[in-house]
Amino acid sequence: MRHQSRRRTCGLVILLALLGHAAAAAEPAGKRPGKQQPEPEQQQRPVAWAWISQQPQLSSIAGILTLIGADKQLSGPFTGTLLLPTNEAVAEYASRLQAPLQIADTDALQPFWKLFFSSLIDYHVLLARVYAKQWEASRQHSTRYFSSNGLPHSVTFLANSSCTPVLPSRAAGSANPKAAGSRRGKAGKAAPPTEPCRSVAVQDEQGNNVTFAGARTAVQGGGVIHTVNAVLQPNDIFPSLAAVLAAMDFSDLSGVLQQIDAGLNITVLADLEKTPGTLAAPTNEAFIGLDLSGADAATLLRIVTYHFCPDTQPWKLVYTPFTSPTKRNPCITLLGRTTGQAALLQLTYKQQSSALDAAPDMWVSYPTSAGNNTVTVNSTATIVMADITVPLHVVHAVSKLLLPPS
Repeated sequence: MRHQSRRRTCGLVILLALLGHAAAAAEPAGKRPGKQQPEPEQQQRPVAWAWISQQPQLSSIAGILTLIGADKQLSGPFTGTLLLPTNEAVAEYASRLQAPLQIADTDALQPFWKLFFSSLIDYHVLLARVYAKQWEASRQHSTRYFSSNGLPHSVTFLANSSCTPVLPSRAAGSANPKAAGSRRGKAGKAAPPTEPCRSVAVQDEQGNNVTFAGARTAVQGGGVIHTVNAVLQPNDIFPSLAAVLAAMDFSDLSGVLQQIDAGLNITVLADLEKTPGTLAAPTNEAFIGLDLSGADAATLLRIVTYHFCPDTQPWKLVYTPFTSPTKRNPCITLLGRTTGQAALLQLTYKQQSSALDAAPDMWVSYPTSAGNNTVTVNSTATIVMADITVPLHVVHAVSKLLLPPS
């Protein structure tokens, strides 16, 4: 059934209720204009988790950190940088979730949510300590999130518009602050120093500029915590399948799903949103030369279900590196399960590395002809982007429509 606004609101309330933690307000760190003052002694800095759990505006993200076990990791010295979304930011992101939010210990979908939030939170952890001041107009920083689409993924700190950038001839990270903050006149005399670069936003890989919600906080271990006004999004993590189809090259696939819905009076995408599994999603390139406008809805549904392998455990999701045979690869398609041909209608994901410094070739192999319940012909479709993560799924974009045996 289609998701109604009441269900989204209910889901949002459940999220905040389950993830919320009571916390006492803490005094925010004061701003330090001009030259940066010495950092407080390590023993005077709070432990990262102790500080987070005492901030009322971070109760939702604190609940997510507890869900994935990060509270224990942050209970000791922390050396990197945390970018933590406020409650309002988490609520806005939660409003875009389409899958059933089941995160209690007894919920069947909890392992999928833990996997999803672990990846998303890793994108909010920077490997280096990053303060709010920088000596470039923009500075890219590596995160703890790794995938086949980023080794590692990164965010970019953006400075205020009045910043005087470091000269290109100086190596990144080795700029002299005095040189970056001053200019020389025609007579060679130093002009009054300009205002140092101050970070005003963080740009994620989806192009969103996310502003800071408060001053940074130094914690034990030398790490830093910044609060931000939105959930940061890497290039391969999305809140729903619908968000993936809308943001990437899948408009033709969306049109096919709408044809099926209209012809059979069902909601295919909504049903897939709540069914965990691996999806081979054909891009617009896959539909070039095909005219499906007059195709029978039942036939289109058969094709779509041939692209999807449902599973009940997150470890069965087919992520890279593709190795076979395993207990998850090849995977049994939904078409194979519903037609009783599980042994026949399977997808096999494969990859082959041609060079150490090059991305591997990836493809999916699938039966296109069969007889006497045995495969007689296999075809392949190139994977143009792998490991697109949504709460209950992994999506692989393929450049060819997978047509099942007739």
